[in-house]
Amino acid sequence: MELIKFASRRSRLSDVVYILLNIAYAAALFVLVSPGVDLPYLAFTLVLLSKWRVIAVRPRFWFANVQANFVDFMVGISVVTLMILTASATPWVSALLAALFAGWLLILKPHTAQKWVIIQAAVGQAVALTALFSLAHGFELKPFLTDSSFPTVVLAWIIGYMSARHALTSYKDEDERALLSLVWGFVVAELAWLAHHWTIAYSIYNDVALGGAQQLMIPQIAIVVTLLGFVVIRWYEALRDRDNKKAFKDARSATIFACAVMAILFIFFNGSLDITAL
Repeated sequence: MELIKFASRRSRLSDVVYILLNIAYAAALFVLVSPGVDLPYLAFTLVLLSKWRVIAVRPRFWFANVQANFVDFMVGISVVTLMILTASATPWVSALLAALFAGWLLILKPHTAQKWVIIQAAVGQAVALTALFSLAHGFELKPFLTDSSFPTVVLAWIIGYMSARHALTSYKDEDERALLSLVWGFVVAELAWLAHHWTIAYSIYNDVALGGAQQLMIPQIAIVVTLLGFVVIRWYEALRDRDNKKAFKDARSATIFACAVMAILFIFFNGSLDITAL
């Protein structure tokens, strides 16, 4: 009985330590990118070091661990990028991003159920595309690289592939996980190539004085890809179990919902903000 009580106290203590460490991690990223400190590269390094357990095994497991942890790494790098873009002009936005990242670490990331894994993939993909298209038109290294569309498409493919793979890991009996992830990666890459030539973004707060360079904005492609992914995963589940009428009904409802949202975006908000150098 005493052993059980000790184990229970130890478990509660470890939970508290885990929560405090994750909050401190998110707070440290915020401090490192703040104007008074301005150490963005150290913030990126901290995100990289946080994944030390990926290589704390035999080398033959490294590749599998990298794939398993890539969505979390993707979210960390993307959040730091968005915090850097907003820290100097709107520190409250950067602080909010740090708080949301702490929420990712404490609430969303620990879940392993299928529904939560799919949500993790969707959130990671949306955040990564938002960060990517906030910088996409700056991916030039003259005179060696004068067209930023190529690295943008490559990075979008990686984001799409890794997000799809993360979602499909929740389906234990899926034998074509790699192929389906590759296909989704190519879909995201193609959409990224199209969006790169005409980047539409939506401001989530009004601050006209800042302009587009220092505001947190949501690129249209992040919304479109998220909606499309929602529809695809619904139809994937429906086609896996063709006798499940509810799954087909849910897939049709998801399609109608996504089409309605995209119609609203394209018809009513498509000209609200055109930023080719977001």
